[in-house]
This record gives sequence, C-alpha cells and structure tokens, in this order.
Amino acid sequence: MSRLARLLKTLALLAMLPVAVYAGYWASQFAPPRFLPWAPLDIADLPVYPITAMKLERLQWDRRYCEAALATASLRVTPVAEIESKGCDLHDVIRVESGYPAFNASFIATCPLSVGMAMFIRDVVQPAASRDLHSDVVEIDHLGSFACRNIVGGHSGRLSEHAAANAIDVAGFVLRDGQRVTVERDWRGGGNKAQFLRDVRDGSCGIFHVVLSPDFNAAHRTHLHLDMGAYRMCR
Repeated sequence: MSRLARLLKTLALLAMLPVAVYAGYWASQFAPPRFLPWAPLDIADLPVYPITAMKLERLQWDRRYCEAALATASLRVTPVAEIESKGCDLHDVIRVESGYPAFNASFIATCPLSVGMAMFIRDVVQPAASRDLHSDVVEIDHLGSFACRNIVGGHSGRLSEHAAANAIDVAGFVLRDGQRVTVERDWRGGGNKAQFLRDVRDGSCGIFHVVLSPDFNAAHRTHLHLDMGAYRMCR
C-alpha cells in the first residue's frame, strides 16, 4: 500500500470516529443492555449471540466484570482465597454451594466457570428439559471440578483444566418427578432422554470453550466435560 493510500485510509477512519461515537451514544440510550457489547453481562437476560459471546470472553481477563455477572446468578457462592494442593495452588476461586436446580455436591470453580454454569442451567438445561422431557431439572449430578491432574489422568503432559478448577464433569440430571437422566446410561439411546443429553451438549458449546461427550472418546462415556480453558472444541 502506498503512502498516499495509507494516509487516505487513516483520514477515512478518523472521519468515521465521530459517527461511531455518536451511534454508540444513541444505542446506549435506546437499546437494551443485552444488545450492547460494553454493557455488563446479566445472566437474567436472554442470550444474544454474538454479543453474549463477546461478554463471555471478557470474563476471562476482567475479574470485576466476572464478579458483577456472577452476582446476577441464582447461585449461592462463597469466595475462597486460597487452596494448596500438591503444586496446583488456587487463588481467588469460588465454592458453588447451591442454586436451583441443586447440585449433588458443592464444588470449587473459577469465576468464569461459575458464570458459565449459571448460564448453562438457565439457557441450556432447563429449556432442553422442557422441550424434550416436558419437565424441569431439580438437581444436577457432577463428578467434581477441581483435581490436580493431567489431561485424562495421565502421568505426564499438559495439566487438565480441572487442575485450575476451570472445568466440571456433569454426569446426570434429576427431573421433578424423580426420574434420572445419566450420560452413561442414556446417551446411546434413541429416546427423549438421549435427545435431551445431545441438546444439552450442543447448547453448552455456545457457553463453554471445551465440551466433550461420549462421542469424543471412551474416557468421557460417563459425563459431559465442560471447561473455560484456552482451547476450543465441541465433540
């Protein structure tokens, strides 16, 4: 690109700047916050992609933004300043203790994973349960979040996101009428429960960075792995 062309391009961008600022101002006056990428993430808002996706990315590097988003969730959480565990020390994590639906046990999580779980419940699990099973979920059963180990429990290689409490393994769901849906038993079926699990897996990919199901490998035959790590995969 010639010097003149670069100069013209720069001048054009500068000329557009006041228009962009003006448009942004009017958008902030009239558009709902969920449509504004710079507005806080409110879990009570319906997801608006790609705007919601942009807000989810901000959770990774803006702690105060993440904590503000978590405050809008229907989860009972307790801050945990530090956990020491054989080289996988954690700082400023969160213990997620309860919510609706309930969890079979409390778990340790990063702030982004906690927000992801709140959105997972509201925007993925409950709509899928209503659509596929004509019920709602009252409990989510998980196999744990924090574990100081390598990927797939190996003795060498890269640490799992579980080692940073940035992943959780969801094994099943309890419905209001007492029925249980489990990944291990119902994934391979052809009925409504299998459809529900697949819809949960597919919907999770819009929230979490990595979602792994029994379709990925045998190590995940009993659960859905959900994490907020740096990699991207939905299988």
